[in-house]
Amino acid sequence: MLRIERVQELSDPRVADYRNVRDPELCRAAGLFMAEGRLNVQRLLEGGRYRVRSLFLTETGLEAMQPVLRTHARELPVYLADSAVLNEVVGFNLHRGCLAAGERGPTPLARESFERADAGPRLWLALEDLSNADNVGGIFRNAA
Repeated sequence: MLRIERVQELSDPRVADYRNVRDPELCRAAGLFMAEGRLNVQRLLEGGRYRVRSLFLTETGLEAMQPVLRTHARELPVYLADSAVLNEVVGFNLHRGCLAAGERGPTPLARESFERADAGPRLWLALEDLSNADNVGGIFRNAA
C-alpha cells in the first residue's frame, strides 16, 4: 500500500527536500539529487542504484505513475499537492508534476564504472568546468 500524504502549504516540513531545487549547491550539500519527470523518476525507482527518499507529485503525476509506484515505491512517502503548491515549494513552474528526491551516496571511481562486468554498451560523457547546469540537458539530448 502506498503512503500518500497530502501537502497543502509551502511551509510543510515534509517537503523541505524539494524547496529551491534549482540551487544545485543546496541539493549537493544535503547529499541529494532530484529526478524530474515521469521517465526519470521511473528509472530512478526501477534502477535500484540510489536510495530514493520520497516522491512529490500532482494528481496527474500520481495517476500516470501508479504502475511503477505499486511495484517500486511501496515503502516511500509520496507527497501529493496541487500544481500551485508544488510550484511554490520547488520555486519554479514544474509542469510535469513529478519529482523524486534521491540520495547521492558515494561517487564510484571511473575505473570501477568502466570495469563493471554486467554493463552492456554505454556512452560516456565527461563535463569539465561546467559553468551553467542548464546546459546539461542539451548535452544529454545531443548524446541521445
